[in-house]
Amino acid sequence: MQEKRKYIRIQAPVVVTYKMGGKTPATKKTITKDFSEGGIRFPVYEKLKIGTPLELYVETPFDTMPIAARGQVVWISALSTKEGREIYDVGVKFTKMQTFDQKRMVQTARHFLSMGKKYRSA
Repeated sequence: MQEKRKYIRIQAPVVVTYKMGGKTPATKKTITKDFSEGGIRFPVYEKLKIGTPLELYVETPFDTMPIAARGQVVWISALSTKEGREIYDVGVKFTKMQTFDQKRMVQTARHFLSMGKKYRSA
């Protein structure tokens, strides 16, 4: 099977804050499993629907200001149950990001890649 990905995935734990739209959007934090210039994967405790729009803030160890983006859930996968709670992995495709933040996301990926192969996804 041929790989369809446009960007290299970086397997690095960075903090991401996300919130869904709605009248009272709750802000939640989690740790990424991997990310790329085009999207991000992280665990959540709620079953999000494919197509759900999210507002994202990615905190990197190389910058004091989070990278802001909008994204859309493109896949979800049940992982396991922890203490009676379901855990899901979600894949989010970036749908909107300012040029400044796009450049910072590329720089973040390059920083991790320069630190060695342990951050590159197979």
